[in-house]
Amino acid sequence: MEYVAIWAVVLIALAAFAAGFVAGRGRSNRSFGMLRTAGDRQSPPAPAGPSTPAPAARAAAPARARLVASCADLADRLRDRQPALFGELVRGLGAVGVTMDAADGEPFDAEQHNPIGTEPTDDPANDLRVALTVRLGYADHGIAVRSPDVIVFRNIPPTRSVQNG
Repeated sequence: MEYVAIWAVVLIALAAFAAGFVAGRGRSNRSFGMLRTAGDRQSPPAPAGPSTPAPAARAAAPARARLVASCADLADRLRDRQPALFGELVRGLGAVGVTMDAADGEPFDAEQHNPIGTEPTDDPANDLRVALTVRLGYADHGIAVRSPDVIVFRNIPPTRSVQNG
């Protein structure tokens, strides 16, 4: 049943994205209203106990993973160009246990973040902190689906030049 709801959101978002693209709508400001940030990150809930998933659940897991990955790719496209549809997709995914992660301002962690570049900073306190999340991360019921692609602050002191006398 939840797959039907996700696919409905995806189809509506695709249709609206296509209509907005054809109409030539420009870029708008970024809206991260439903995203998790460093301040509201929560640890995933502990498992209820030693239980084996039903055969139908095991068979549906790869299909759900593909669906979540497709929605993540769609959300990346909608984020800047169609913020209202992006918000709708985020709410739909949230309703079935998928969260999005913007890592801006967090300490960089190679286990949780995919570094794609660096940004110089004069502030030593920002060294090795996430400067910008370029591509959002996703988790399905607390299990990472995709790590966020991030740009990391680096405080590199200037080198001293030696002058000959």
